[in-house]
Amino acid sequence: MEHALHLAAKHFVEEVAPTPASGVNWFIQLADDSDEVLKLKGKLYAYFRLSAQEWTELDLMREVLQEPADAQQSFSPTHEPTVWRTIPVLEYLQETLQNMADSTKFSHFSTAIEAGVSNLSKWYGKTDDMDMYFICLALDPNYKVAYAKDKWAHCFFETGM
Repeated sequence: MEHALHLAAKHFVEEVAPTPASGVNWFIQLADDSDEVLKLKGKLYAYFRLSAQEWTELDLMREVLQEPADAQQSFSPTHEPTVWRTIPVLEYLQETLQNMADSTKFSHFSTAIEAGVSNLSKWYGKTDDMDMYFICLALDPNYKVAYAKDKWAHCFFETGM
């Protein structure tokens, strides 16, 4: 029985609903007619159907939100100290999000992305308040001061030293 359920689920994912859009649309199409799905008060599930344009916008939102999610994950899957990653990750995330905000591809979301960059800049500025971020980066044998020397303006590098 379990094998049959696995095959049915695999068929559904690969053939019936290979994308989130098709899966949600398939559910919406069947939910209103099903006795097994809870009924909504005064509404139909069909009211929540998204257009192709709305699905495209959701995909773009996911792409934008994936960047901070990946940045956060870069601190998670390790058992070693990760303080040295703070400055490079924040700088990479700021640059990536700013590029997205400036891109026509994400023009619908540029205001929200800019707000995120502004908030990120505020937190990045907090790294100046504590020397440990730079010290940990400079003490990492893979980076030492080469990262800061390469990425920072000369005056900021000298201040850090």
